[in-house]
Amino acid sequence: MNDDLGTVTLVAGAVGEPGQRTFYLQAQGSAEPITIKCEKQQVAALADHIERLISSVPSAATTSTSFLPMDLIAPLEPRFVLGTIGLGWDDGAERVVVMLEEIAAELDEDADPDDTPPRDTLRLNLTRATAEAFCNRARELMAAGRPTCRWCGHPIDPEGHACPRMN
Repeated sequence: MNDDLGTVTLVAGAVGEPGQRTFYLQAQGSAEPITIKCEKQQVAALADHIERLISSVPSAATTSTSFLPMDLIAPLEPRFVLGTIGLGWDDGAERVVVMLEEIAAELDEDADPDDTPPRDTLRLNLTRATAEAFCNRARELMAAGRPTCRWCGHPIDPEGHACPRMN
């Protein structure tokens, strides 16, 4: 299924304790919120790339983001697990365009590659304000995780950390 949801709010969220969290992206603003399960690194990378993209295009009048929803809406039943992410800028509409594609299914050795089912995709359009709000929320999520080791950069578990640089 391929859906163009038009202009929506993209929300990043996580459920669970740091180190055991499950991350989600959710498109809000269409009839029903659409939830996508993803990895923490995908949320961080998407925020990084959106920040770079919006900093490279001329800024229109800034809109307040204080009214934008930034929480996931239950129930969290993912439509798919995120694979490929595409990102662009629509000059005419002055929107960030985000393409989210389902992860490819693993094929059996005997399976014919032509028989693979098509991957589900979503096309989202974000205003500059909603894109900035997404990036801010993503940064909050990353900061709320486990602290990182100052020597190796890996997360530190509550039980401790065996740093590979501290042999």
